[in-house]
Amino acid sequence: MAELVFSRYSEAFFDLARQTGQMERFADDAKLVLTALDTSPQAEGGSNLGEFLCHPQISEADKIGVLEASLKGKVADETVGLIVVIIRKQRESELADILRSFLKKVDEFNRLAQAHITSAVPIDEGRLETIRGILSEKFGKKIVITTSIDKDLIGGLKVLIQGYSFDRTIKGSINELKAGIY
Repeated sequence: MAELVFSRYSEAFFDLARQTGQMERFADDAKLVLTALDTSPQAEGGSNLGEFLCHPQISEADKIGVLEASLKGKVADETVGLIVVIIRKQRESELADILRSFLKKVDEFNRLAQAHITSAVPIDEGRLETIRGILSEKFGKKIVITTSIDKDLIGGLKVLIQGYSFDRTIKGSINELKAGIY
């Protein structure tokens, strides 16, 4: 049921973005709002924006007022309008999922795939370009790569892309050996 909800809202927002030619702007807006939902500074009551919007004792009018004041001039009016509709329909708890679903639709439309690479040490740009080329050829899409470091991997790479996980790390190999022994 919840997936149907975010699909409907994200599809409507996607259609609006496509019709108005503001796909990139709305995608940037969605990323900004997601960042605010996930990492906004702690407010007076010790809650972030996501907790504020979902708090049952805060009125709809107060939520909309704070949202409009904080986003005015930072995101498109249509983005604010979408969030206001979501608040009025009491779907605040699904806002992040709606925006993520919208961003996936934008990536599909633009033939982009998000890849996350974890390694034990930083990867130089030349190697990243080689990996990007290999992934692009395999998935038939332009690849956007984010990276992170996990020293526990010892060496090698772990790649997550479109629901697939490729673990070519020393730690992963050791764990496979352990599983085979026991």
